[in-house]
Amino acid sequence: MESQQLVTIIPWTFIAQILNLFIQVYLIKRFLFKPINEVLKKRQEAADKDIQEAKKAKEAAEAVKTEYETSMSDARGEATVSSRMRRRMPTSVPRN
Repeated sequence: MESQQLVTIIPWTFIAQILNLFIQVYLIKRFLFKPINEVLKKRQEAADKDIQEAKKAKEAAEAVKTEYETSMSDARGEATVSSRMRRRMPTSVPRN
């Protein structure tokens, strides 16, 4: 019989503990999780903004690279034409 009294539940204590649990959950949710979620949301938005800026910078860099390659190709073509023209023209004019 004595072992049964060690395991008994006192109704008012049980109700008070359940209420205490709900109050703690509410306070933790309000004062801990909500601010942390707001900070995480701000960090996510900042990261998304940085990613978008990086994509734009990459596109701009690729455009500059394409322009550079085009101008280099044109310059090489002009240099080739110029060197061919020099080969055809005599270096000195013959005197009579």
